Amino acid sequence: MLNRRTLLYALGAASFAPLSALPEPAVRRAVVASPGENRFSYTSAEQAKRSPCKLTSDDTAGALSIFELNVAPHSGPVRHVHHREDEWCYVLSGEFIFEVGSEKHTLPVGASVWMPRDL
Repeated sequence: MLNRRTLLYALGAASFAPLSALPEPAVRRAVVASPGENRFSYTSAEQAKRSPCKLTSDDTAGALSIFELNVAPHSGPVRHVHHREDEWCYVLSGEFIFEVGSEKHTLPVGASVWMPRDL
């Protein structure tokens, strides 16, 4: 069976190689993060407690990472750019300003933002 990614890869190739020559897709599997579990190697236990990683880019074949951030009012992570994965944030409480590229977005409770890698 041909999946969408393999088909797009084949159609986008400069020369149409036989499908048997295409690389095998990444192994797909379920990844479960238990309550309180952190899947990222932080430098401090305090940082791991405040921002546990639920999925890493390794878990998702480079698609994304998922963190649970618990931040004090008027704070948050420093502006940064991911080069290996996309980032999605969902606001559980409070209001946050997200900068994506040159745009700023103010998000209330229940809102989310998708931040593509390299922006």
